[in-house]
Amino acid sequence: MPSKQWRASRYCTPGCKTANPAKRGTRKLEEKACEQCGQMFRPRTSRATYCSRDCSSLAHAWRMTGTGNSRFKHGDSYAAWFRAMRPLVLDRDKRRCVTCQAPETFIKVVRKGKEQQRTTFHVHHINEDVRDNRAENLVSLCGTCHAVHHKSNTTPWPWLAQYAVDASASMTSKSKARATSLRARYSFTTA
Repeated sequence: MPSKQWRASRYCTPGCKTANPAKRGTRKLEEKACEQCGQMFRPRTSRATYCSRDCSSLAHAWRMTGTGNSRFKHGDSYAAWFRAMRPLVLDRDKRRCVTCQAPETFIKVVRKGKEQQRTTFHVHHINEDVRDNRAENLVSLCGTCHAVHHKSNTTPWPWLAQYAVDASASMTSKSKARATSLRARYSFTTA
């Protein structure tokens, strides 16, 4: 056999090759259960723990929620403040769009395998600062009015700021107390 072929070949003859199959691909790992769905599968490597990419992605999504996320900050963020203020603002505005007076509508969405009902209403930051979640800076808008506001060069409703201040002043005492306690809790986020 020529020397060049000899270096490229693992076996001296084709008969020797069939008598001694390559180790790669011949080892069979035992079946095991997928850690996400529990289905039995034969892993390609000893490190495989999920039967498919979908199961792997779903497991990753569950691991990254809440405290599992490396960027989780104990829920003390302006986003948490906004999530807490949103229902107060919707109730204050009687669950109607403050510009066109359209009533709140709902859609059904599927999240993490569960069907949920979601509102189509948006809570708008009047001063465009998402960190400022005071009741005086938030108003309820339907999706159409919210889009019109953001697509316009100047706001079509310059009275929104005054409306929010007046509506916040006339909130029920329970809602005012809740808004005040939330503002005190998250005051470090506005500094």
